[in-house]
Amino acid sequence: MTDDRKYADRAIKELDAAGAFPDWHPAHFLDTAEMACAFGIGYDWLYSYMSKEQRDKVRRALVEKGLNPGLELYRARKGFTGSRNNWSQVCNGGLAVGALAIADDEPAISAETLESGLKAVVGAMGNFGPDGSWNEGPGYWGYATKYIAFYFEAMQTALGTMHNLDKTAGLAECGYFKIYADGPSGPSFNFADAGEHSGSVPQMFWLAKTYGKPVYAWDSLRKLDGRNPFNMIWYSPEGQDPETSKLPLNKFFRRDNIIFLRSSWNNPDALWVGFKGGDNKA
Repeated sequence: MTDDRKYADRAIKELDAAGAFPDWHPAHFLDTAEMACAFGIGYDWLYSYMSKEQRDKVRRALVEKGLNPGLELYRARKGFTGSRNNWSQVCNGGLAVGALAIADDEPAISAETLESGLKAVVGAMGNFGPDGSWNEGPGYWGYATKYIAFYFEAMQTALGTMHNLDKTAGLAECGYFKIYADGPSGPSFNFADAGEHSGSVPQMFWLAKTYGKPVYAWDSLRKLDGRNPFNMIWYSPEGQDPETSKLPLNKFFRRDNIIFLRSSWNNPDALWVGFKGGDNKA
């Protein structure tokens, strides 16, 4: 954006530092997958600024500390590969972003990673059906959908397809869960392991574009946070508030037995109630 390569140099320095770690903590594989995703994005965005030696170094770290540990679990069908919660989207998605970035140079490793992940993620994706709620609460809804956006967008831009995962039942509706879970005065219905405020969620812009739902963009526009670059990358100015979108004031999410009731969409002093039944172990 600035034509000043000092920013690229600073980012490459970060990759060098993380690439020098002895490992990316595969014992808690979310850490490994997040780093693989970061290295995939870094390798792709900084490719033209790096020397061949720098590229080789970053790619080698991504393979040895990210993709290879992932392949060990895929082959053994252990760890996250059988997960039905947010671990599935984060781990399969993070590894896929890393694999897609280096697929030209590492076709066999990348293909096996992608194919294994597409099979492994299906079970967890089914938890969005039929109407988009997420039984781990709004916090982990945000974590899972962030990596869905990374995962699916990377496949679309690199391969020209999302392999029909974008057609998962309930996924097009999942942004409604975020909108209904946020109360009129700011705090959200933070059941399960979730913070009180949902903050900026740039994947709502991505969901708005992918599924043609401007009310999702409205949600991000009202909470824009300049610290998150994906607000800029996925930005959409075409937001439409819930009242204009004719969203009902009340909503029951059937799979997870969660209901929201409110007296108004546009009044910060509106009455608002959320409560949950269903599985308390989620």
